[in-house]
Amino acid sequence: MRFGSTHGAALLVSVCSLLAMVSCSPAQACCDVKDAGPDAGVDAGPFRQWLAPLVAPLVEPSGAPGKATGMLVAVSAPTLRGTFGFGATRVGGPPPTGETVFEVGSLTKVVTGLLLALAVEDGSASLTEPIDPAFPAGAPRRGGTSITLLDLATHSSGLPNYPGNLHPTPGNPAAGYTEQDLADFMASYALPVAPGARTQYSNLGSGVLGYVLRKKANARDYEALVQGRVAAPLQLKDLVVQLSADQRARLAQGYAEGRPAPELDIGEPLSGGGALRSTGDDMLRLLESALEGGPTTPALAAAWARVREPRRPIPGGTSRIGLQLSLDSVNGDTLCAKSGETPGFSTYLVFSPARRTAVVLLSNGKDVSDAALEQLGRQVLERVQ
Repeated sequence: MRFGSTHGAALLVSVCSLLAMVSCSPAQACCDVKDAGPDAGVDAGPFRQWLAPLVAPLVEPSGAPGKATGMLVAVSAPTLRGTFGFGATRVGGPPPTGETVFEVGSLTKVVTGLLLALAVEDGSASLTEPIDPAFPAGAPRRGGTSITLLDLATHSSGLPNYPGNLHPTPGNPAAGYTEQDLADFMASYALPVAPGARTQYSNLGSGVLGYVLRKKANARDYEALVQGRVAAPLQLKDLVVQLSADQRARLAQGYAEGRPAPELDIGEPLSGGGALRSTGDDMLRLLESALEGGPTTPALAAAWARVREPRRPIPGGTSRIGLQLSLDSVNGDTLCAKSGETPGFSTYLVFSPARRTAVVLLSNGKDVSDAALEQLGRQVLERVQ
């Protein structure tokens, strides 16, 4: 079980017909779409009709193995900005909207990479600094080489996908994991390769990165660090680990094999690997701060530039990795992407800073594949650019 993935058809009715089927009023904003203006290259109506049959094979509102019960497609482009809800937030429920809360899984890692870049930008951290001071009882080394923050951010630390001393609850591999558990594992683990020698996906490494950054900032927990450095500056009210009563009321039910899945539970020292919840509205605003000319601050703009700088190759292809982002060169453009998974949700984001275009896919179905979400996300991005 992962709490994040590795890197990276026909609704027979239009979206408007779908809304009628589920009795969604305009005020519920099942398709909260805003055209960019009179010169927009994509009109919302035809776009909805184009999108619906692409989403259809991935969604079954009544619940079905291999599919999501609902999906939100959030788009920001010079031609179009809005959210499109399909299926249901739970069997028998309404379609998702831009304010529906989803477990975003490993999209959390993008935020963790941004936190690292912000710390480098303000001088409170260096990509090349070792993690040893955060683990006074001992940290893994090989051949005298310590793990650095860059190694963690590029999945090149040599750490395994998960620590070997987990004590999970069903469906939640990292539940109940404590700081003492992490300290014990880090003090005893022998790296199989030297840090930086090999790129291999590690949820543990991303969790350790969030943990080290939190300790360096003297933050109460990972969520407090996210709130102070990312959520507050961008006014993201729903980028959280712990849910308020209002957020819980807006939380979609996750599903696996067509059955309700348990809520995500990740021990605090591993939160940076996949613990965040969020909405389509907030995830879109987060990515818009990464786009050229997007709403951002000087510090965030500089940090995003660091995040999307190619650092190391990803095995098995031509992609490279930035700070927790997969980077692909497509027709002279750089596409930044990340997928995610929790016990009941599958997610994906892709954006092109130069094209000022971002797409976020949030689904309440664990069984929707990375490949299917990547294909849909890139089709949407090409359509609205």
